[in-house]
Amino acid sequence: LRGLILREGVTTKDRMVILHVSGNPADSLHQDQIKNFKEIALKFTPEEGYLSVFLLIQQAIKGQPTTFFEMHLAGKEMIREVMDGKVFLISPRSFFQPNTLQAEQLYKRGIQLLELKGDETVYDLYCGTGTLSIFAASYAKK
Repeated sequence: LRGLILREGVTTKDRMVILHVSGNPADSLHQDQIKNFKEIALKFTPEEGYLSVFLLIQQAIKGQPTTFFEMHLAGKEMIREVMDGKVFLISPRSFFQPNTLQAEQLYKRGIQLLELKGDETVYDLYCGTGTLSIFAASYAKK
């Protein structure tokens, strides 16, 4: 076991459970262990929103790039989060700000500081999910 990752869409109440395990064949999970994890995770289905369950296998071989294998076990393939009326779809390995409510305030303030007039082209380099550029798109030409 490398970790257990829990993600939640604060505004949607969607939840994602990711069991992160080693890809070392000696440590591999058996099918019944995966089934048990899935059954336990499904007990945490929220009353609102929905639940996504994944197994993430990390294979590290000396002298080779680390490889990840993602197995979708149950539920939707992504969870949703809403910021400033915009819906973002979040997959198990995507980067998304964990404190959504604070991130929304930060992005709104950043847009104010840009003082966009509506004729600019905005570039969001190294943007991750592109959250800031999606916010800026409403205020810039391009």
